[in-house]
Amino acid sequence: MEEDMDCPSSGLTRKAAQYLRTSTNSQQNSMAAQAAIIAEFAAANNIDIVRTYADEGKSGLTLQERPAFSELLQDVWAPIPAFSIVLVSDVTRWGRFLDADQGAAYEFFCREAGVHVEYVNEAFENDQTFTTAAVKHVKRVMAGEYCRELSRKVSRAHVQQAKLGYFQGAPPRYGYRRLLIDTDFQVRGVMQAGEVKAHPSDKVLITLGPEEEVKTIQLIFKLFVDREMNLREIAAVLNRKNILSTNGHRWNFSIVKSVLKNELVIGNYVYNKTTKKLKSPHMLNPESEWVRVSAVTPIVRRSVFIKASEKLKFLRHHTVSDGELIATLRKLLKAKKTLSWSLVDACPYTQSASTYHARLGGFWAACELVGFSPIPVIKSKRAVFKSVTNEKLLRRMRKLFATHGKITASLINNEPTLPGYKHIAARFGSLATAYALAGFEVPAASHVRLAPSPTRPATPWSYAEQLRQA
Repeated sequence: MEEDMDCPSSGLTRKAAQYLRTSTNSQQNSMAAQAAIIAEFAAANNIDIVRTYADEGKSGLTLQERPAFSELLQDVWAPIPAFSIVLVSDVTRWGRFLDADQGAAYEFFCREAGVHVEYVNEAFENDQTFTTAAVKHVKRVMAGEYCRELSRKVSRAHVQQAKLGYFQGAPPRYGYRRLLIDTDFQVRGVMQAGEVKAHPSDKVLITLGPEEEVKTIQLIFKLFVDREMNLREIAAVLNRKNILSTNGHRWNFSIVKSVLKNELVIGNYVYNKTTKKLKSPHMLNPESEWVRVSAVTPIVRRSVFIKASEKLKFLRHHTVSDGELIATLRKLLKAKKTLSWSLVDACPYTQSASTYHARLGGFWAACELVGFSPIPVIKSKRAVFKSVTNEKLLRRMRKLFATHGKITASLINNEPTLPGYKHIAARFGSLATAYALAGFEVPAASHVRLAPSPTRPATPWSYAEQLRQA
């Protein structure tokens, strides 16, 4: 009887990949601890770890922001996977998905591909029994609920700190700086862009920036309210004076507008206008939930700020028609022979590029409406490599192997001098045949997984699509 490769008692060494994940970059010891636990389990169960996938400082809420996890799923569904087991420290390292079924689905896709997922630091063995399934589901639900509860606590804490006048979030807008103080209200210094608190008990206040920036803000309000210049004209004036905006950028429609809308100019710090919890889209909160406190010395008279706000509101409710948008964009194309986001923002007679993006189904879609297509027609990889001989493909595969010390379907797909692995499999009859012709050692038949048949989808995502259509 043929030995079972998944049976630990067989005495054969099984190949495995390990997946490691931390939520923040400060959890460096956690990565090492996870690797140590997995290594101990592998040694005790005659498992050889041949590949490591690590997402350091990546949230477990989504798949999109975890490149290593995405690569793991792709490699699992390669025609010839390099491993038959995935070792993970525990259920939470696999993911803290808000939908418990999402984490279960990824494990299911691995199992369908013939790759077993083992949680080495859990009290249960990941078999297919009812008890194991129930325990895993409870743990996945608890992992998602932990994120929800933590999000609620952090949000409440931020709102409370804002009510006390402490600045929350990213660096403030043009003309203002963050001032770091300790628990005794002693000033530690002005924080620069990208800097964070060194100690969690420190607090951040908002303070005025350099005098030249304060004067620039006052000039913007004077040009907009007194001289009745539009936002684009104001940006052009500031750029002619070689005055740089936030982070050294040139002024444009949007940056000028953000200055005019900023209540800090009349001394008010406003927080909690929008919310973006747990990777959800930005949402506008009701004004009753906003936090508005006096936090800094005013630099613009309240009456001037109110006039500017009313004028901005008038402009928002008296927008140009789609036809006018297209006409001005066509005029710019005729004058410049090309179009770009920055070019539109700098033009005195067009709306901002973001307006075209929001109103006309995307910025480049708007450009195509006036006859400008910035995206060249690119041939598919299959068409590009159609004329390349078999021998050249094999030489390039050998070079890829020499560079990485291994060859996988993922490496082939990411190599610009080679077509996709499916093209190679179709050219030579199978990927295993191509490997053999290139001189690589082909695993024994019991280790080789055939390419997906027509009844078996090529990827987990196509499998999900097939289920929806069933």
